[in-house]
Amino acid sequence: MTLAAKNHPDDAAGAAVADWHRFVLVELNGMATMLRYDAQQEGKQAGQRAIEISRRARAIVDTLGWDPATSCAQAWAFTEAGLEEPADAWAPHLVLSTLGDDPARLAAWMRGISAEARSFIESTKLS
Repeated sequence: MTLAAKNHPDDAAGAAVADWHRFVLVELNGMATMLRYDAQQEGKQAGQRAIEISRRARAIVDTLGWDPATSCAQAWAFTEAGLEEPADAWAPHLVLSTLGDDPARLAAWMRGISAEARSFIESTKLS
C-alpha cells in the first residue's frame, strides 16, 4: 500500500501519485536544461555544478526505483499526455532506461519522437 493510498480516498490517492510523478519528471527536465546550460559554459564552476545536478538527478531516479512499476507507468503517462517541448522527453527517457522498462517499447518511442527530442536526450548526459 502506498503512502498516498494510506492517506487519501482511492480516487484522490491515484491523483496524488500521478501529480507527484509529474512534479518529479518536470523537475528532472529542469535539471536537464541546467546540465545543457552548464555544458555550454566554461570553467570549473560549471563542471562542479553539473556534477551536483547529476548527483541530485541520480538520487531522484534511485528514489523512483523503490517502485519501478509505478514510476515507469507514470513516465509513460507523462509521454502520452504529450510533450510541450522536445526537451520534455529527457526525464521520461532517463527514468525508463534507468529503471529497465521494456527496451523494445522504449526504442519504438524514441523512433517516434522528434529528431530534436532525440538529439536533446542523446546530447544531455549526467556527469
